[in-house]
Amino acid sequence: MSVYPLDAQDPATLIKQADTAMYAAKEAGRNAYRFYTADMNARVRQRLQIETDMRRGLMDDEFFLVYQPQVRDQDRPRVRRRGAAAGAIPGARHHRPGRFIPIAEESA
Repeated sequence: MSVYPLDAQDPATLIKQADTAMYAAKEAGRNAYRFYTADMNARVRQRLQIETDMRRGLMDDEFFLVYQPQVRDQDRPRVRRRGAAAGAIPGARHHRPGRFIPIAEESA
């Protein structure tokens, strides 16, 4: 949901923000609703940036698999990305694995 005039003054922006809130509600599960917040746009931009970085990394063949010895149950093989901008860190530069992995799985 987005609220006039609090969230926007024009119908197009109001609908766009209501759409953003709708996707946040869908992520929350069934029978949920969300009111639009400015933070939602930041999350949408972050997700778009992760998807863009991931696609660029795939096109530039920057991902590689790293095997780690299994010492604890949560240790398992990891996908990492190499490249001048990314460095050899989980996912991509500035992207935490907990945020990157679900987006990668959804985009597959």
